[in-house]
Amino acid sequence: MQLPERQRQAVVLRHIETDQPRISGIMEISVEAVESLTARGKRALAKALANRREELGYSDV
Repeated sequence: MQLPERQRQAVVLRHIETDQPRISGIMEISVEAVESLTARGKRALAKALANRREELGYSDV
């Protein structure tokens, strides 16, 4: 919920729901814009969760 709405929508659609061309149609944006939103959203999500790696079951192995 900490991601901007469009980044969150793109990340959720891409990684849980469907492929980029379909997301492009749903969001009424280009495939390139979907790629950009997804990449920025994933980076923001990784940053937001970085301090919770152990809690979430990830290790730095």
